[in-house]
Amino acid sequence: MFSLQPWVHYIPVDYFLSNVKAAYDWAQAHPKEVDGLIRNAQEYARVALSRDAMLELIGSQLRLYGSAQRYMVSGSLRQARIDGFLPLSEFKLRGAESEIKAYGACSVKHAGHWGSASDDVLSWSRRAHENVAQWRFFHLPKAAGSSLANILVSEATRGNITICDGKGTADVTCGHSNAGFVHGHAFMAATGPQTQFVTFLREPISRVQSLYHYMRTNKAHPWHVRVQEMSIVEFVESHPEGTNEMARMLCGPRNGPDAQRCSQDQAYCVAKAKEHLLADFAVVGIQECFAESLAILSKTIPWVNRAAPVVRKNVTPKTATEIPALAYGDKAAIIKHNLCDIQLYYYGVELFRSSLYELNRENNTS
Repeated sequence: MFSLQPWVHYIPVDYFLSNVKAAYDWAQAHPKEVDGLIRNAQEYARVALSRDAMLELIGSQLRLYGSAQRYMVSGSLRQARIDGFLPLSEFKLRGAESEIKAYGACSVKHAGHWGSASDDVLSWSRRAHENVAQWRFFHLPKAAGSSLANILVSEATRGNITICDGKGTADVTCGHSNAGFVHGHAFMAATGPQTQFVTFLREPISRVQSLYHYMRTNKAHPWHVRVQEMSIVEFVESHPEGTNEMARMLCGPRNGPDAQRCSQDQAYCVAKAKEHLLADFAVVGIQECFAESLAILSKTIPWVNRAAPVVRKNVTPKTATEIPALAYGDKAAIIKHNLCDIQLYYYGVELFRSSLYELNRENNTS
């Protein structure tokens, strides 16, 4: 079951309707984009409101409810004997809301409910990660990667784990390294079950906006001068890092056939990126839920200490409150050029929440 997404299926307005006029004016000035939203909404209704989708949703909720029951049924259905039934008054929905309360004020925007997780996501979150010889952190730009890499390097050093820092060429520098921990910006194909990846995703609109302002304010960045002269719309239209960067980087090694096809086929790009997340990644964290993601990471990687101090690095100089709010046209341009990343992000949220569910379940039963 998919979730309705702002700027993909509809034009959002705030709770007090203070921006209805701005939304109307934008719609009047962008008839092609509005037609695209209408088509997306109609396709959503055709798929998500179908009989099969309704049955899938009901089934997922029943499975979730069933996992919280403590009873054993024996004999025929007519003479069923139920032992140890958990009364409904004591039932707690172990969904996203209860998990978030258990780990703090984590809020993922517009994400679908945990109960809609597909079977492949459920299986992914319950995999065991034993005898892993090498952990690889795949660093996606402006997704809290530098802060996380700093933690992981510190923890690996404390645990006497050998480290290979691949920076922007990890696929070349560390592709065949025997180090226990590898990190960098480039995707490296997994070499088997003894190699596992971790990564953090970020909500694509805020990631692109942060990246744009980071390049504009960081004089050491090679694109600093050029980006200073660009609007954010010009940036996403001309700079490769402003267009579906997360999906493109996760599609496969940069010079491989998957990466080349990904640049031309958006559907293939999203599908391949999701495939790699499921097959090769043990942890998919969410930047907006950093503390919760770190808790999952520390539960998964044996040498990571959950209490490790967080030192933020490569933070965009301007704070979120100082970065100007995006105009409707600017936001629409970012969405138009990052539809793959938006789909991938919501899929990553599913994976993250399934991991958080498993962590919460283990803590409740231990």
